[in-house]
Order: sequence, then C-alpha cells, then structure tokens
Amino acid sequence: MSAIQKRGIQPTLETYHSILFVLAQNELAEEALAILADMQSSGIRPDVLAFNLILQAAMPNPQVHAHTRDLMKAAYVSPNSRSYELILGQWVEQKNLEMCLQDLQTMFDTGVAPTMTIMTDIVGLAADIGRPRLALDLINAYEAGEVERLPVSVWIRVLISSVEEHYDAGIELALQKCEKVTLDEGLLMDIVHFATRRGNLPLVQKILEDLKLKGAKLKEYHYAPLIELHAAEKNFPDVLTVFETMHQNGIAPTYGSTMAFSSALSKDWDNVDSTYHLIEAMRDRGEKVDLVVLNAFIRAARIKEDLHRAVGFYHAFPSFGISPDPRTLDLLLANCASHKNDTLANELWDELVKGGVQPNEQAYRSMIHLTLRSMTDYEACFHWLEEMKSKGITPSKALYDTLARRLAYRRDSRADMVLQEMQEQGYQVSGALRRYVEHSGRFDKTPPRKEASLRQTTDRMIHDKRRMFAVEEEEACEAQKELHEEAKSTVA
Repeated sequence: MSAIQKRGIQPTLETYHSILFVLAQNELAEEALAILADMQSSGIRPDVLAFNLILQAAMPNPQVHAHTRDLMKAAYVSPNSRSYELILGQWVEQKNLEMCLQDLQTMFDTGVAPTMTIMTDIVGLAADIGRPRLALDLINAYEAGEVERLPVSVWIRVLISSVEEHYDAGIELALQKCEKVTLDEGLLMDIVHFATRRGNLPLVQKILEDLKLKGAKLKEYHYAPLIELHAAEKNFPDVLTVFETMHQNGIAPTYGSTMAFSSALSKDWDNVDSTYHLIEAMRDRGEKVDLVVLNAFIRAARIKEDLHRAVGFYHAFPSFGISPDPRTLDLLLANCASHKNDTLANELWDELVKGGVQPNEQAYRSMIHLTLRSMTDYEACFHWLEEMKSKGITPSKALYDTLARRLAYRRDSRADMVLQEMQEQGYQVSGALRRYVEHSGRFDKTPPRKEASLRQTTDRMIHDKRRMFAVEEEEACEAQKELHEEAKSTVA
C-alpha cells in the first residue's frame, strides 16, 4: 500500500476491496485490520463489503473476529446477509447456540433474511448439541417464508439427534425427509431399538423392509426387536412367522432372540398351549421348527417352575426331529434344582450326556446347587466339582463362594479347603467370606437352624415376579454377549 502511495496514486475503495479480498482468502486477520486503519486514515469510509472481508479473514481468530464486529458497530455499518453468515459462522464454530439465536433474532428484527447457509449451520448446531425440538422449530420458521428447503444433510443430523434424545416427532418427520437417502445401517438399527422400546411396530417393520429394498443382508439381530414387539403384544403367531421368515433368509434364531418370546409365554399357560399347537401344526406341514424355539418353551416352564411340562416339552423333541443341546440341559437342571428333585436331575443328566450333549459350566453349577439344596452330605458336590475341572471347565467365583458358605454353615471343615482352592484358581477371597467361614463353626455353638422358606412367608405374586426377574437377569448377560458377537462378526 505504501508503494502505491509513494507513486502518488490515491487508492480508492475498490483498491482496498481488492487488497482485503486477497487477505481474506489467506485468513490474514491482523494485516486486514491494518488495511482498515489505513483506509480510515486516508479518509475512505469502509463499507459493509470491507468489513465482511475482514470478518472472513478473522474466522480462525475469535478475538479478532469479535474486535472487528465492534469496529463495524462503531463505524455505523449495518450488517447484511453475508455479514451475519460470517458472524453466525463464528458462533457456530464456538458451539454458542445462545448467541446464534440472539443474532438470528436481530436479523429478523432488522429485516435481513437469513441465507440457507446460515440456517443449515444453526439447525445443525442445535441438532448436534441435543436440541432436536429446537432444530425442528428453526426449520419450520425458515421454510415457512422461503421457497428453498434445507438440504437433506441437515435432516440426517436432526434424525440422529432425535434418536439420541428419544424425540418421537423428530424421528418420524426426519425419516420422511430422508426417505430417498441411503441411511447408515447403524443409525437405522438405533431407530429400530428406539421404536421397539416405544412399541412402534409399524415403524420397525417399515425400516426392516427399507433395509431389504436397499439390498442390506438382514441378520438375526435385525429381527430380534420385531420378535420382542410381537411377544410383548402376545402376537405369538406373528413371532413364529418372524422365525419362519428368518429361515427363508437362511438365518438361524439364537437364544438371545427368543428370550422375550419365552418370557411372554410364561405369563399365561393358555398362551403356551395355543402356541405349542401352532408349532405342532408347522411340524405336520413339514416346516422346520428351531431348537431354540423348543428351548423357549422349556424356559417358559422353568420360569413358571412347572417341571412336569418342561420334561414333557423335552420328550417331544424327537417328534420334531431335533436333538437337545447344552442349553436344553441347563434349563431342565435349573427346573429340577428349584424343585429339589435330584433323582430326576441325575436321570436327565445321564440321558442327555449319553445322547451326546456336552455339559457346560451352568449345568455343573445346577447339579452342585441341587446337591446343596437337597442333601446334607455334600460329598457329591466335590464329585461334580472335580468332574467339572477334569473337563477343562473352571468353576466360577460365585460357585466357590456358595459352596464355602454352605459348608461353613453345616460346620463342614472342607469350607477351608474350598477357600484355598478358590485362591489357587486366581480368585480373591473377600474378607466377609473369610470371616463367615472362620466364625460359623467356632463361635456359634447353637445347632444350625432350618433354613426358612421365603415362599412360605412372602406374597406369591411378588415371589413370581422376583423369580422371573432372577431368571432373566442370570441369562441376560449370556444373551447380550451372543447378540454382540453376532453383530461384531457381521462388521468383521
């Protein structure tokens, strides 16, 4: 600039504009402010374009940007749409939604129409910070007076925010706006899970159909929410239809996907009878019935503690052309344990193991718990414990804890041996457990009392709920792990 002035050339407003344009392109904010000072010292009043170029140059520098706005105000230069675009862009960059809304209101008050870029940025910010309702209000306010519509990318951000914030209206409206867009499968499954919690069956069905139309290969975890919804509504024929659809698509149901089904069945034995007749009809038509579906009936009987029905369902396996698996054994033994029927448990164990079923940790745990409940001589517990270890199955810490406490309660000196083995397996013995074992046979000289039956002293309905919750809590981790592994293998 000094070189121009030395030649006697008086710079014009357009000259300053050109220089500021170059500085703005290179984001040289300090140099742009120096040019502004030179303009004013030369008697040239900066206009809105000059300030806009300085604001553009100062975008990476919030302090200079704020100073430029003050200078603009001091020079009595009114911002135009481009000015607000730059000012609001700075607030968006700082995630300052409050100032965005304040300046947006100023625009409306002064009759300056916001550009699509401005509204896209502000709506996107509102969505990103968890304000989907406000984002929709801003969209409605803008589109009410404009022919232009905001880009679909904004609606995707509103959709994501609505899912995260459980905003039903936002999800439904944003889905309509994104209908022609291929959404990320992870986002769609988030919507499916949300719709499942809300009991919105039509939305779940629509998304699954959309996934199929878009060429997605559906997996077991896609259908699990649909099964859960049908089960919650006691639409058991529809649950079986979903299982059949899974078969047609080459998808084998897993234990995790049948948990909601078996839990719903257990609430009313009329449900069990009518639904069992349906799978018998499927069998008679030559349709395949999955092992996990039959196990679901055994699990329902376990929740209801109906041992007779559980065994009856198991004995019907051959008519379906199905062999039991370790899960079948687990469920049957757990039911035997709740009835303290060690004779039947041993018969079932021998029968299933001879048939090729490999017992798992849960099966051995059930046999040990059954022995603890039904006998006072715990020698059989150690038999199962040793057999368990010989099969390469490590007893859980909880199993050692239970065994040690029961032995200590009965004044059985082998409780100390259990604690020692527990440590050898790498488990830490809690101070409370150690004190219990030490004190049970040493300081309390009164004979052990018979254990009070909780069922005889509590309300039956409360007991049923607690029993069902206990069953589901015990199995939830296993089911979630199974679904997680399925999803992980799909991604891999």
